[in-house]
Amino acid sequence: MSAAAYLRGAAALLDAAAAEPLDAPAAAAVDALAAACRARRAVLVCGNGGSAADAMHIAGELVGRFRRERPGFKAVALGADPAVATAWANDYDYESAFAREVEALGEAGGVAWGISTSGNSENVVRALRRAREMGMTALAMTGEGGGRLAAAADILIAVPSRDTARVQEVHRCLYHHICGEAEKRLA
Repeated sequence: MSAAAYLRGAAALLDAAAAEPLDAPAAAAVDALAAACRARRAVLVCGNGGSAADAMHIAGELVGRFRRERPGFKAVALGADPAVATAWANDYDYESAFAREVEALGEAGGVAWGISTSGNSENVVRALRRAREMGMTALAMTGEGGGRLAAAADILIAVPSRDTARVQEVHRCLYHHICGEAEKRLA
């Protein structure tokens, strides 16, 4: 496949995602993120593999800046501290590692933002469930259907594809939009 063909495929999914009813959940995500940041509440972001890299990217945009000069927002990518993640996983299990970090760092009024292209990552599902128990807004970004995260989330943004790489490409556009809109409200 040529690079041009690959990019046409990405553009086709972006067009399909734009035709999906994603405006309402994206707007709800902006509202929740802006409210948490305004109140100086924690925004905890998690995922595995490429989604873990996206979680770190989102935390970086929030702590640092995206497009505007403004104070830093209180954001952490869960699992980014290998000592914490491996200590818990070694003593207990990996499936509950993010939930434990939510328990330690989360607070009512904050946001737990879980990313899973399948929507079925057990550690992300448990993190969002724990966050809801603590009074946090549970935001999930997934692929088509939402998987098990759909039931664990207050806000579900499900990209209309099951192709992991393609879902990640659309996730990146969507989280840049969400971070940018929240930042605009608060800058």
